[in-house]
Amino acid sequence: MIQIENFSKNYGNYNAVKDVSFTAKSGSITGLLGVNGAGKTTILKAICGLHYATKGRVLVHGIDVAENPVKVKEMIGFVSEQPAFFPNFTVKSFLNYSAKIRLGAISKEYSKKEIIDSVQNVCEQCSLEPVFYKKIHELSKGYRQRLSFAQALIHNP
Repeated sequence: MIQIENFSKNYGNYNAVKDVSFTAKSGSITGLLGVNGAGKTTILKAICGLHYATKGRVLVHGIDVAENPVKVKEMIGFVSEQPAFFPNFTVKSFLNYSAKIRLGAISKEYSKKEIIDSVQNVCEQCSLEPVFYKKIHELSKGYRQRLSFAQALIHNP
């Protein structure tokens, strides 16, 4: 469950979001709708711990994102609108890199087999097998989007 309580976010003197509250229950689908500049991305980034509220709280399964961002990041995956990739990495090397970072952030030691298994699993889920050895800069936009989803799922959030 995600709870947004009296959330506001300022960037200097600019108020991007002002006093928003809502609850997204586990197992439900929740959409954020609004005009350009309404603060939808700001709210999503706050849920993911990419920035914090100026006022109010963001809770994921009862955990305050500002107080324990690492724990929250272990539980969620995020696909940004404009994903950042290393263009000369292959799909394989990028997913291995992502797995090491995301699985390592969970404060456990993961074996090489667990990393390989997680990479194989997201490759199958996102149908990346045909481009597994291609460099990211060679991929179509569709495959880059699949790769972005794969990195968000690699740690089984």
